[in-house]
Amino acid sequence: ESIFVATSNGINELSVVTNSVIPNNSKIFSILVGNNIYDLAIYNDKLYIASELGLFSFDLITNSHILISDKVFNKIQIENSIIYALNDNLWIIDGDNEDLIYSSLIDFSIFDNFLWMNYGYYTKLIDLDTSQSWKYSFEDGIPGTKIYKIECDKDWVWFITDDGVGFYNWSNNHID
Repeated sequence: ESIFVATSNGINELSVVTNSVIPNNSKIFSILVGNNIYDLAIYNDKLYIASELGLFSFDLITNSHILISDKVFNKIQIENSIIYALNDNLWIIDGDNEDLIYSSLIDFSIFDNFLWMNYGYYTKLIDLDTSQSWKYSFEDGIPGTKIYKIECDKDWVWFITDDGVGFYNWSNNHID
């Protein structure tokens, strides 16, 4: 019943019921005040925040936080308790392990065991279980020649490009 919003003064929690800011008396996010926030993700009652200070996990039940990584990431996504984090390179963070898995990416999106990677002029889909991969570009119907952003869900992937937005129902060809 609430959403978290990154602002220039840190993190605010907004009630979608009352349309107002929920006061945070615990000052749990005070460490981030005055610092750039690049991405947020919620998983299992924890708010993960990618900031210029690094990657943090904030426990929303105990009002505590930990620094997961001092690397600066501009995008994070959590799938099956594993954190995928991007800073031009794609990292997997699982517990105390930080492993570089792919280099020179613009963007990524993950669903289940499928990873979409954006290299700017083409995208690559990888089945993380089998390592099978597929490459897509404007030659395959993606509008434009420059891909800025990629996102996916269980059925669709969408590409934001220099010539509009393209949608592809990838589940028809890749998910059993």
